[in-house]
Amino acid sequence: MTQPRRIAAMSIAKRVSQERDWPVGTLVGYQMGLIKNVNRDTRITYCTTGVLLNKLTNKKHMMDYTHVILDEVHERDKDMDFLLLVVRKLLRTNSAMVKVILMSATIDVDKFSLYFSTPVENQLLPAPIIDIPRDGPYEISIYYINELENLGVVSTYFLHD
Repeated sequence: MTQPRRIAAMSIAKRVSQERDWPVGTLVGYQMGLIKNVNRDTRITYCTTGVLLNKLTNKKHMMDYTHVILDEVHERDKDMDFLLLVVRKLLRTNSAMVKVILMSATIDVDKFSLYFSTPVENQLLPAPIIDIPRDGPYEISIYYINELENLGVVSTYFLHD
């Protein structure tokens, strides 16, 4: 799973490991630049976009992965643009069995669906779109700093991270 920033890749890997009660670097790890905390048993690797781009251009296939998740695809930079080109090419040549998931809250899903179309017989079938509704099962409350005193006692659990 890619993250555009190093701190996000490391933080999310640590959070997932903590929630699953696994040590970081075992089943869940991270890699950014020369900093690497994975082993041969790692099943989920959070990495920067540049790291995955480098791995795919060196291997020239994605068959080492069952799923490739590209997060924050709306944050367009050279690494993400080249990664999208490489992933599309590999999907159409030698890595068709790999599932690719693009995530973003603000992309034009129809454009990306057409861009990742799959050739079937004499036509291109757009990639499927899964829309996750914003109003999920959890109630969200917004508080502003000047209203903190109205919240009452805040658990110390959330103050130490």
